[in-house]
Amino acid sequence: MKIFFGDLVHNWSGSGIWTIPLNIGYIASYTQKKAKETNLDITTRLFKDPTNIIEAIKSEKPDVLALSYYVWNENLNSKIMTLAKEVNPSVLNVGGGPHFTNINANLQGAEVFFNNISPECDIYVVNQGEKGFWNVIERFNDVNNDVEKLRKEKIGGTIINLLPRNNDSNLSIEEKFYVGENIGALDDLNEIPSPYLNGMLDEWFEGPYIPVIETNRSCPYRCTFCAWGIGTVKLSRFDEERVKEEIEYISKRTKNASQIFIGDANFGILERDADIAKEMYKCSTKYNFPLHVIVFWNKTRPDRVLNTAKEFRGLATVGASMQSLNEDVLSAVKRKNLTIEQINQLLSDLKDFGIHESPFTELIIGLPHETRKSHIEANRELMDLGFSVTNFNLHLLPGTEMDSEDSRKNFFKKTGYRLFDNAFGIYNDEYIFEAQETVLATNKLGIEDFRYFRFFHFLQQMMWEKKWHRGYLEFLRTYGISPVDLFDNIITEIKKESKNKISKMYEEFMEIYIEAETFDTPDELYEFWSREHNFKMLEDGKYGKLN
Repeated sequence: MKIFFGDLVHNWSGSGIWTIPLNIGYIASYTQKKAKETNLDITTRLFKDPTNIIEAIKSEKPDVLALSYYVWNENLNSKIMTLAKEVNPSVLNVGGGPHFTNINANLQGAEVFFNNISPECDIYVVNQGEKGFWNVIERFNDVNNDVEKLRKEKIGGTIINLLPRNNDSNLSIEEKFYVGENIGALDDLNEIPSPYLNGMLDEWFEGPYIPVIETNRSCPYRCTFCAWGIGTVKLSRFDEERVKEEIEYISKRTKNASQIFIGDANFGILERDADIAKEMYKCSTKYNFPLHVIVFWNKTRPDRVLNTAKEFRGLATVGASMQSLNEDVLSAVKRKNLTIEQINQLLSDLKDFGIHESPFTELIIGLPHETRKSHIEANRELMDLGFSVTNFNLHLLPGTEMDSEDSRKNFFKKTGYRLFDNAFGIYNDEYIFEAQETVLATNKLGIEDFRYFRFFHFLQQMMWEKKWHRGYLEFLRTYGISPVDLFDNIITEIKKESKNKISKMYEEFMEIYIEAETFDTPDELYEFWSREHNFKMLEDGKYGKLN
């Protein structure tokens, strides 16, 4: 049995960070282990680049195509699954990823996925994929690789698409899918052979890919806007010695990258994370890798964050993802932040240790109950503390509580669609774009507020984050003038004058924002960006970073 795994990223030259496909490496490694135990003859290949997998599908015709789905590649995946069926109608198309939270997934969400996103997907593996995918492969082998026979039975850890390709609208929702039993996640992550240590990921060290490691899985928090904690089981961890072996293995072999990405939701949540950070620093001095570590820090244990940061010795920038400082907002999204007092103490302790680099944080505009005043004041307070602040618009991610019908009804007045950052390309002579649904008006913020913040965030990013004018802004602060007040004053003065060059730049910026970022439907977005002129501007970077 020939299995192709894909964790696909659009291959436009400016598409940002490409990482080694550790996620599908885990599933492939576990599948190979189980196949060996049961004497099942399989071969596996891993893909990141869409062009490579398209060529391989045409030439090798896999028996199984398994693709990791989310908002950055769902349309791309759908097109590739369609191609796989055209090349080989008997291929089994398997999807996975956080679209569905667990085995008791919202079937309306499944209906949207199979109807509107990927109708050629035969079966979807929910939650953590190792056990569910192996169940699929084992049963597929039992029915002699017959897709239609497989689609007639329930398989643990999966949702099977029973929709006819012409979609019989008379079927009830319960008749459209088979939902398998809830099998949960692996009890012991160490059952998964390391795809690094067994050599499965060696080929990726040759390219421009950033290595990824995972030291633990799951997130103990339930933030309603985030896909990380949905369907979460208890925190589980890989053996510490295994993690350290992986770090040294990667450090010895990485050729074209300087960074490593820790894929944990909350690094620094465990006491042992300080020892893992120490191992990375040791490898950095021994192999000159890593030179920088990308980390999503723990949100509620500043003592452990401090201890871990100390052991990195400058390899990782400390962050505190706040998202909002408004208590009503935090309550609505089920989030608990560090207090300002805890943050101040952490910053003081870091400076005492000799770490003076600005910590980073993110804020989200569009969360329930966030007001114009509270978002401005959050930027002010965090910048006054010395944070590098990145502001994001709220996107409604599939599978999250924020995406639910109740949340939409209670909190949001208008949404629109924008192009997912750099997620586009031409494959088989066809334009493919990824759209994400973004909030444009809430119960507390109108459309004009969002337009104001679009330019406010632009000024904040250019003048503060990129540090182009950081010295000037720090000078103003000695006179009690906050950067936030300067940004607001600039926008006010620009809007007063309609004839100078700066006002013209502002008008063009807002025109692009309205024209190219806020479509009412995904189809409108696809039609706009498919125009040859507009696509050429995308390729040339005319529209810049849309997110």
